[in-house]
Amino acid sequence: MDRQDSLVDAHLRVARYWNVDGLADIAVGMWVIAVALGEYAIAQTPRGSTGRLIAVLAFAFGLPTALFFSNRLVVAIRRRFTYRRTGFVTYRRDRRVWAVGAAVAVVVALALLMLVATGANWAVYLFALQGLVPGGALIYTGRLIGLARFQVVGAIYASAGVAVAVVNPDLVRGLIVFWTAMGAVHLLAGVITLWQYVRLHPSVAEAQ
Repeated sequence: MDRQDSLVDAHLRVARYWNVDGLADIAVGMWVIAVALGEYAIAQTPRGSTGRLIAVLAFAFGLPTALFFSNRLVVAIRRRFTYRRTGFVTYRRDRRVWAVGAAVAVVVALALLMLVATGANWAVYLFALQGLVPGGALIYTGRLIGLARFQVVGAIYASAGVAVAVVNPDLVRGLIVFWTAMGAVHLLAGVITLWQYVRLHPSVAEAQ
């Protein structure tokens, strides 16, 4: 194994340990459910009303802000909770991952625009892609860093996306139901992981 392979292996081990306690899963789950609630609020408020404007602004600015600070909140909780049990690590994510994700998002957006232009039933493809794309990414990441729960959640994403596409409900309803369900899946995975982590790694005070 050369130096480059050693660095890659170390990065993967750090990435795996970053997700050992399930706190990141819980944060993602809460954010995904917030996305679904934002979509619901926009759909339920009359077009052109003050409520619709507030909902759109909260969706456009509140959710990105919450996502930005969620990582800092997870780190703050770990300093008081995880560190006392097993310590914790932080790492700088590879910018190439973000670049690939952005490229995939652009390709998906262009594909949907082409479907809209041709008059095809693009909502069905959107339902499928919203499950297959993140599902495939989670399965790949889970295999890469050795976390089985990522692969399970990824498989649920993909299956749910295809299922919603087959049912083909109203667009807004389909999006809200899908993302609420996926947020609940992330929360459940995080809570189970956190519970197992606490059982396996008692704090110093609990161990005495």
